[in-house]
Amino acid sequence: MTRRYSNQTSPSNSDALGVNMTKHEASNLRSSRDIRNEFLEYLGKPEIQRKTFDKKTFYDPQDIQRWMARTSFVGGPSNAVELLTAVNSDTTMHRKSTNFPHRMKAEEIGSHPILFAILVQMGCGHMIHIFVKQFRHEHFESADISQECNDIINNLETERLKVPKKYAKYDYRAVTDEFNRLRWAFEPGLHVLKIAQTHIRENHVLPFFYSKAINEKGGTANVHHVKVQADLVRDESLKTALEPSRKVDKDFGPYYEFAVKSYQKEWNEIYEIESEAFRGFNSAPNPETLGVVKYLGEYTRRFGEKPGEPDIETHHIMLEFGDRDLDEFLADKYPPILNGEIIAFWESVFVVAKSLQQIHQLEHTGVDGQTEGMLELLTPGDRWHGDIKPDNILRVRDEFKLADFGFTKFEKNEQGKPKSTVMLGGTLAYGAPEFHRAHRETGGVPLLQTIDTWSFGCVLSAVATWVILGSQAYENYNFRREMAISDIRHQHGDDSKVDGPGCNDAFHDGYRVLPAVLEWHDYLRNSSRRADTISCLVLDLIDKQMLLEDPRQRLDSTQMCIELDKIVSQARATYTQGLEYGSLKRESETTLKALLEIDKRAPASAALFSQSSVDSRQLAVSGVRPESKIFPSIQNIPQGQLPTRRVRKSERLDKIVSGKTANREQVIESGLNPAKVVEEPTNIHEMANTGLRALGHDTYSVPTIHINEDTHNSEISGDLRLSASNYNEQVPHTPTSPASQPLLHRTAVGQEYLMLKTQWEKNKGQWRMLRKEVPRDPYLAQFITNRDIIFVVDNAASMKTHWDKVEMTLLALAMKIGTLDEDGMDLIYTLGTSHNVKNVTGWKIPEKFKRSMEAAHESIDNRNRTDMAATLSRIFDDYRNYGKRQTLIILTDGMWQGSNLLHDVEDTIIQFIGKLKPKLDRLESRWFSIQFVSFGNCKEALERLERLDNKLETAEDVVDAKPWYNHELHELILGSMHQAADVVEAATSSAHSLRAPSPVSSESGTKTIPREKRPRKKILEFLHY
Repeated sequence: MTRRYSNQTSPSNSDALGVNMTKHEASNLRSSRDIRNEFLEYLGKPEIQRKTFDKKTFYDPQDIQRWMARTSFVGGPSNAVELLTAVNSDTTMHRKSTNFPHRMKAEEIGSHPILFAILVQMGCGHMIHIFVKQFRHEHFESADISQECNDIINNLETERLKVPKKYAKYDYRAVTDEFNRLRWAFEPGLHVLKIAQTHIRENHVLPFFYSKAINEKGGTANVHHVKVQADLVRDESLKTALEPSRKVDKDFGPYYEFAVKSYQKEWNEIYEIESEAFRGFNSAPNPETLGVVKYLGEYTRRFGEKPGEPDIETHHIMLEFGDRDLDEFLADKYPPILNGEIIAFWESVFVVAKSLQQIHQLEHTGVDGQTEGMLELLTPGDRWHGDIKPDNILRVRDEFKLADFGFTKFEKNEQGKPKSTVMLGGTLAYGAPEFHRAHRETGGVPLLQTIDTWSFGCVLSAVATWVILGSQAYENYNFRREMAISDIRHQHGDDSKVDGPGCNDAFHDGYRVLPAVLEWHDYLRNSSRRADTISCLVLDLIDKQMLLEDPRQRLDSTQMCIELDKIVSQARATYTQGLEYGSLKRESETTLKALLEIDKRAPASAALFSQSSVDSRQLAVSGVRPESKIFPSIQNIPQGQLPTRRVRKSERLDKIVSGKTANREQVIESGLNPAKVVEEPTNIHEMANTGLRALGHDTYSVPTIHINEDTHNSEISGDLRLSASNYNEQVPHTPTSPASQPLLHRTAVGQEYLMLKTQWEKNKGQWRMLRKEVPRDPYLAQFITNRDIIFVVDNAASMKTHWDKVEMTLLALAMKIGTLDEDGMDLIYTLGTSHNVKNVTGWKIPEKFKRSMEAAHESIDNRNRTDMAATLSRIFDDYRNYGKRQTLIILTDGMWQGSNLLHDVEDTIIQFIGKLKPKLDRLESRWFSIQFVSFGNCKEALERLERLDNKLETAEDVVDAKPWYNHELHELILGSMHQAADVVEAATSSAHSLRAPSPVSSESGTKTIPREKRPRKKILEFLHY
């Protein structure tokens, strides 16, 4: 349904009929109005009944208030009064006694529009006088209103009021339960939409019609891209800040977009640091000039609030939305070619240095409103960012801005004392050597502000690689550093006296810059284009004044900005001299126009063309059109689609990547859009073991990885670059590396497993007396209460090839659920019972589950065949505790070769659910649910799972099926028990969606490392707990 998004409410009858209506006409009109249905129809209008991203309904209270206050004619009664009159006139709802019911007076109803609206929608408008006693000022946002509901029930029983038929089967408790559920839709969390610190309850509905995760890197917070309808933003300062992001959606109308950064309770300290930093920036004299993402407010969401239970709070900061970080920007664009393009790009990156300079010298307003460090404002050394890296440099409307201030430090500047601080954390890969050493010291080591200079120098080094050699070299540069560090560790062996770098891809050896980095810079200098007059100057600055061992010798941010300005001036002068002396030639106007036209037609982000679409657009290129002086047929090609012709086909060149400024010389020469052979590094550990000397030279050729259809089997055994300490370090996207699905560290399972493993280890500690509580997921806690969780692992022979992924997925899911199954989780297998574990709780979960899985794997016989119907029948027969919910999470490939009956599983489930529902005698759906998590790529098996998910003929939908690499781990848990998590894939659910994606996906922008036979030892190291 298309949503009408006019901000104007529907015209009143007085608008339609004119204001000169007589009293007699008005009376006739009122008597002919079915005002209750009119109000319910109003609530059902798309522009009034709004929907959130997770399909929740909510209403803008102002829409309700406007309707209630409207009149049919000038001077007439309000809609609220007429609606009250209609409700009171309905004798079918009078109380059972013969006494005339109490009624609310007409003059009172205008003070309770929202409460009245809820009750009218419930069909209980005649109860308004009773509800008003408990919610006199319409304050019903408390998390717990059980006492008020009890008082309401007592009053209803005293007056013996009738209830609508839908509640007649039950008692008055059903009325208060329904009210408790509906109230949140009529009082949504609109108060978060202001630049301030606000609080919301667990059940508040956030008014975002769109929300999508924009980072999958683990770390200290999750970031979502959200959209909200523009008419819901009433705070003028927020509206002004969001105005540049205003767009129009065909269904929801004008909207604003921004980012929401969410912190769990274990990262409260990081949240407090970042919140203070952003509020400090916002209080600066000219925050717009700082070059940091805008702070748009924050809210704290409180969970629990039940008597005797501790409250759980999650913190959320709203920020200006950047559509990509620096890594992603470089992946979506091709390097600049022309001198002007190259210099302009470098200038856009240098803006970050100027932002850093302003942050370093920013005066900071403390919590008492007093400005700290004001007298020393012009003295550098008062502020630190502490985590400069590509991930924290965002592209916001064609500008780079600094983000992620979770490790930013504001220190009061004291005369006569060295400017230093102790950092809480940060990223080791781009961190200075002393930053790494500080991490290893228990009490922390004071750090100078020039740790930011080192980090920015590392960023410039990586960017220079992309400018000169492109995206593949940008990735290879990471691998090159890893190889160098691997060699260092190999040389020193177990020598504990050698303090090497704390991560695998640092730019230093623990003390000074890696020789490999300096040699790589020489490699870049030798490879730079003649028209590039600036990149080598940047490399010189990095080597001589930024990546220095002694932090006191590095440039501070002010000096750095001065030097960068000099570099730009020198680069322009060098280019001009080259033109004058003839060493460089100026491009012709015709060429520049052609390049511009081609670039306009290329997609903004790197995109993939399928072979069929390429072949269908083969166009001959000849002649010149007078009006454009470009290809004669290019004007008829849709935006983003360039002409191309393939001379031969091959599987290797089955996809073409199109992006701005790519291979323009070839396009002009041949009139073709040539396909590019893509190669990507294989397992980094294998390359590191080869050793640099074995390669024979600094620049190395990386073996091509051939794609097979069972791509997912390599996800664990392939790129195991992750560890608990560096799981958030990402290999960047590259437009020359088309992909199907994410690498392991880009899957929700891989990231969540490492994050959860880190959290569990951190909370568990080494000493029992110092042990913290088992990590608890507050989001899942909303949905998993009084529910048994049983994991069922298919241990048929066909599952052996997937076992490592199954084990990691199981451990991630089990730790994610944790203690939410209060009496412990069960793990059973489809074949045999010797490895089953029951009622596993607390810290024993990962240990027992892992031990069970390893033992089960060793005992798999090649003759094992799973009969899933028989397995389910045994489980169903054991379900006797109807007072407790239950969910099966079944990890399987869907082969089920132990039975030759095509529909036996469907029949078993249908029969069980059909018999169970009458026994439960409950309205609640999904009391018992089944979640299938699929592995492998068998077409028939996945089609069977798709039928179970979408075509099972049961009274209610209790089955969900999703692949193990699903983009949200919690959906593998909630898919069968919660409608919103099931609906996520409903629009596209099919066997194809469960199947591993095709080798190249035009929506990804990443490349999959397909399966290769690799030792199981590395997988066990990755899963080692």
